[in-house]
Amino acid sequence: MQFRALFYTIIITLVSVPLFSQNQDNSRGPSVEKLTDEEAIEIFMAVRSSKLPVFATAAEKETVSGSETINDYYDRLINEHYIRMQTNADKLRENQKLRKLPKYSDPSFFGHDKKPKKRKKGKRKYCEECGIVH
Repeated sequence: MQFRALFYTIIITLVSVPLFSQNQDNSRGPSVEKLTDEEAIEIFMAVRSSKLPVFATAAEKETVSGSETINDYYDRLINEHYIRMQTNADKLRENQKLRKLPKYSDPSFFGHDKKPKKRKKGKRKYCEECGIVH
């Protein structure tokens, strides 16, 4: 009987504490003031102007200044995006050329650089690279 009463008391406590804590206000201090759009843009431009673009050339580094407009900034981001996409396309073409090699396209290679030897039944070895006895 005492165990059952203790069990119900613990369950009720565990359920009620989160419910009561949700109703309390944030007592950490005054509420945060909301920024206007102009203030947010100023903060954004101040933070952004300290960073150079990812694929910046020496000429671009000289032209980047704190007086860059938002439209110039977004145009620069679009150009950087096209540069990244071009480099990714080049890498994809190289990978496709590699896939045509026989060690990737021929299933008898089993992931080996050279085609594995076919030994007699008594002399076969376990291959750790592909997990096959050959």
